Amino acid sequence: MQHVILVDKNDQQIGIEEKLKAHQEGLLHRAFSIFIFNKKTEFLLQQRASTKYHSPLFWSNTCSSHPQPNKR
Repeated sequence: MQHVILVDKNDQQIGIEEKLKAHQEGLLHRAFSIFIFNKKTEFLLQQRASTKYHSPLFWSNTCSSHPQPNKR
C-alpha cells in the first residue's frame, strides 16, 4: 500500500494518507512531474492506461509520482 504526504496550501506537511484515499477525496498532497524534451523542444507525452482509477486514457506529462514519507 502506497502513502502520500499531505500538505496545507503553504506546502507544510500535515500528515500521511493512503494514495488512493487522497486521490478519491481530493486531498492536497505532494507530487512531482517529469517532462522530457528533445533538441527541437518537442516533449514526450504518455497516455494513461484505460485501467487507471483516475483520469484513464488522459494524455499527460512524461511521467509523475509522489515522494514517499520517510524515504530519502
